[in-house]
Amino acid sequence: MLKVGVVFLTGNAFGEVLDYERMLYFVVLGLVLSLLFYQWFKAYRSKKIQLKRLDRGRRLEQEARQFLIRKGFRIIGEQVEIAHHYEVDGEPQSSLIVLDYLVAKRGKTYIVEVKSGNSAISVQNGATRRQILEYDFVLKNDGVYLLDMENRKMHLVRFFPKSMSSRHHWFFVLLLLAFVGTWLPDVGVKGVVSILLLLILVFYKKILL
Repeated sequence: MLKVGVVFLTGNAFGEVLDYERMLYFVVLGLVLSLLFYQWFKAYRSKKIQLKRLDRGRRLEQEARQFLIRKGFRIIGEQVEIAHHYEVDGEPQSSLIVLDYLVAKRGKTYIVEVKSGNSAISVQNGATRRQILEYDFVLKNDGVYLLDMENRKMHLVRFFPKSMSSRHHWFFVLLLLAFVGTWLPDVGVKGVVSILLLLILVFYKKILL
């Protein structure tokens, strides 16, 4: 009887261990499934939000066409593809850039980049600024419009090379001398001013042109 009792107690203990392991298994399984479901739901929600933004962006781009027409622009092209050629370590490379709109108004040609969202609509946004700077560099134009479809506003952006600062300086000097010269009463002084203007035009032609 003593031996049977020992065997019986051992069997109960073994059964309790099995029940504990089974419970632990289901707990761990539940945690794993919950984690997997959370990750799936998070990815699904993120993708859904992204698709919603893309759909909204496409809708705003379509509305942009009518907006530009109402503003008096003539649509030259939409989603215009342009090959941008350059070199990397002497090797020729090429990238394809896509302009949202190429428009014309009063004999001038403009690039229009349509943006939506909170940050991309501003030229202060680095990515947006670099994007339209590349457009301006690749294609000859009279300006790049950043079209904020969130607020239905257009911002004309013009970029200037570094040499333009010196050009502006010399143009200012010329205008100042010409303005002062016209008001001087002495004919001899006017002649000196005229000679100075002529010298600047001759010796600094590369700067002014």
